[in-house]
Amino acid sequence: MLLATADQSGDKIAQLRARIEARLKDARSRLASAEAILVERTRAAAQATDDYVHDNPWQAVSIGAGVGFLVGFILGRR
Repeated sequence: MLLATADQSGDKIAQLRARIEARLKDARSRLASAEAILVERTRAAAQATDDYVHDNPWQAVSIGAGVGFLVGFILGRR
């Protein structure tokens, strides 16, 4: 929209461009906030997983082997 109206002038076009730019800035801000929250949650999940694996190594190996077996079984049937 901004590129389509780049060569046009006028009051309404200027107002439209200003509203679009404001919405883009707002969307970028929201996206940055969402990204920061996602990164924080991912780090927390990775830390919890690391702690669990260190506390229960054999159970973690068993779970990994079971998941690997199931994935191999499902892919082998195709």
